Amino acid sequence: NTSKVTFIDNDRAAAKLEIISKGGNVLTGGVQLAINDKTYTFGCKQTTASGKEAADNLIWSSSDVEVAVIDNTGKVTFKSKGVTTIKVTNANGTAVASITLTVADKSTLNDYIPGDVTGDGTVNVADISKIAAHIKGKKQINSTRFMSADVNGDGSVNVSDLSKIAAHVKGKKLLS
Repeated sequence: NTSKVTFIDNDRAAAKLEIISKGGNVLTGGVQLAINDKTYTFGCKQTTASGKEAADNLIWSSSDVEVAVIDNTGKVTFKSKGVTTIKVTNANGTAVASITLTVADKSTLNDYIPGDVTGDGTVNVADISKIAAHIKGKKQINSTRFMSADVNGDGSVNVSDLSKIAAHVKGKKLLS
């Protein structure tokens, strides 16, 4: 007879996981995202039993791959409208977090970075290009990214927003 014993370093292993949005907000319960956005990347806050930051390897999963699939970085790709459970587990299975993801026509998540039209987490020249294309009528910005683009909050994306984002990128006047 043999037994397998696994030792866990409690000073480094995650004891608590929390799924977070791009904006850093902890998500609990459920979230609704727009199918036309095609993807969204969740984050995960990991904490040790002593309350310190942990850095465990994570395993992400979707309960319904017909609705959405998720890779090992937390990036979800929407496949169809519907509901699925997004779950993240640490490597040894001792900590788990999950949320219900609804993929629908519109997003109800008002968690965005002003000026980040590309959704990559930074405001840069690529965002300026997207807004310029939108203003010229070449490629419209989707509903979720529209809120990021409308930095002056007037309900439309126009040259005023473009100039504010350009000033931010140049370091002249930062967006608040």
